[in-house]
Amino acid sequence: MFTSSAAHAIDVEVELTSGETLTPCQLESVTSSAIKISGAENRTIELKELIAIRRIDVRPFSQRPKLTAVLADSSEIRMDEVSFDDRNATLNPASKAPLTIPVKSLRSLRLRSGDPVSDPQWLGLLDKEQRGDVMVIRRNNGQLDPVAGVALSLSGETLKFSLSGREIDAPVNKLEGVIFRPPTEAPKRASVQIEDRNGSRYYARSLQSNSDEGRLSFLLSDDSKVSLPLKNILSIQWSSGQATLASLAAAQSNINPTVPSALDGALMNQWFGAKASGADLIAAANWTAEYRVEPGFLTLSGSVQRWQQTEAGGKVFVRISTDGNVQWEQTLQLDEAKGFRIPIAGAKRLRLEVLDGDDGDAGDMVRFIKPRLLK
Repeated sequence: MFTSSAAHAIDVEVELTSGETLTPCQLESVTSSAIKISGAENRTIELKELIAIRRIDVRPFSQRPKLTAVLADSSEIRMDEVSFDDRNATLNPASKAPLTIPVKSLRSLRLRSGDPVSDPQWLGLLDKEQRGDVMVIRRNNGQLDPVAGVALSLSGETLKFSLSGREIDAPVNKLEGVIFRPPTEAPKRASVQIEDRNGSRYYARSLQSNSDEGRLSFLLSDDSKVSLPLKNILSIQWSSGQATLASLAAAQSNINPTVPSALDGALMNQWFGAKASGADLIAAANWTAEYRVEPGFLTLSGSVQRWQQTEAGGKVFVRISTDGNVQWEQTLQLDEAKGFRIPIAGAKRLRLEVLDGDDGDAGDMVRFIKPRLLK
């Protein structure tokens, strides 16, 4: 059992499955089965009774590490340094002990900070189906060029990468990052989400008892053990998961083609509205839909590209809004996917819009690739 001394205790609010919220109180200890709090009342609470623990009056750090690792279980880890070989990757997050994980657990390594030009390209590549590793080169104009091959190792300022059996040394300062081949097996289900002040978000399958004061330990889906300073924790939430938009019924949906039609609006939407294709959504220009956002969801993630089965078409404009506020918009002209990762915490409504680019809507179809709500 890990027991905090008064010096290590942190001010939190605790939300229970009963609907009760305990605040303010101090988190005194964490084990694999319960927490202990003090303050207005001293209590030991079993984990099965918890929805969330949130810090009070504590914000994320203003300066965050620039490197980001995304794991197969969707954990995102911010770090200052990273290296890997054919077996293991070593991540050095700020203010934490180095974390060693199997390289097969990596989904991507982004080696520089994002910006409005590169973010949609990078996120679009992450959702693209692939059979091997991808080295992503960043050109001087901000364009990202993916190169397929095998990522062999990363050390210092050099990525060793195999292209058709030929090994090259790629300078890290020329790269946006590396995207790894998808895992052959689905990750174990996460039951806990931990967010820290550096911007990292971990999806853990269990908390662990810890003998070190002032730290929180937990297991990731691949059984890698993480230990974080308790003072750097922003929240612990027991409602991790996701929901795909393709599996949800839109609260409102309609389509208004450029050429007027005598068809009833409901029938028009039934015939020409968005259609689910697995976890994807295929939609025509001038389609809009609104979805209710259930409490607890934090992020909308996915990507969108022109539907490749259309033979012709002009520009297509895609916009995503929450509660009437535009959060993301892009013009699609080529087959390149543009990705999005949009904060939706506290939002009630999510709106997707597909519009023609003022050049008619003939052939203007898009595919939303795995649009999903994440907790």
